[in-house]
Amino acid sequence: MHLWLRSAERVLVQVGQFEARDFGELFDRTNALPWEDWLPENAYFPVQGRSVRSQLHSTPDCQAIVKKAIVERLKQKYQKVWFQENGPTFTIEVSLLKDRATLTIDTTGPGLHKRGYRKQAGEAPLKETLAAALIQLSYWNSSRMLLDPFCGSGTIPIEAALIGRNLAPGLHRTFAAEEWPNIPRELWQQARDEALAVAKPKLDAPIVGSDIDADVLKLARHHAILAGVG
Repeated sequence: MHLWLRSAERVLVQVGQFEARDFGELFDRTNALPWEDWLPENAYFPVQGRSVRSQLHSTPDCQAIVKKAIVERLKQKYQKVWFQENGPTFTIEVSLLKDRATLTIDTTGPGLHKRGYRKQAGEAPLKETLAAALIQLSYWNSSRMLLDPFCGSGTIPIEAALIGRNLAPGLHRTFAAEEWPNIPRELWQQARDEALAVAKPKLDAPIVGSDIDADVLKLARHHAILAGVG
């Protein structure tokens, strides 16, 4: 899934969802969730948060309560009183909407718009995920020519080329979950091998980008090479 998502930004694992109108309820219900199924003893697990139209409106306090509840749960399960948190990253988010809490773990790491090919950007850069979404919503398909007369650093032509050649956009990056011990590393390599096997060797129709800025065009060509479509 991670390799192939073109317009999504993150892949989250939902650990639990429940009503929480006070801090005691938030603590108890967070503590009751099976965090040990995901977090090893050495897990580094920062907690992020947001709250919209909820009685628990102080995001920092919600983050602290969730962190404490998870630590207390892991203390019981691992029979330890201190965790070094020097292992793989499991970023946890507590999201409160109308007094309903959703607790998730981020499997992604840096957002999925970071494909790995854009090292620099011109003025007003377009996110790769947004560029891919615009292409997917358009009438273009891989059998038709695509022309971007204001291509800037090349994001739209590159994303179109990735689609046209059936190249997985996540091939040139890594994901947070690759470091998780409960997901075998060989599965990630297998997914990459399968993605490479279905890629087309060339485009069915030309994709052309142009721009008035010669320097930014050089950057676009460089990005295309890094993306494997140059």
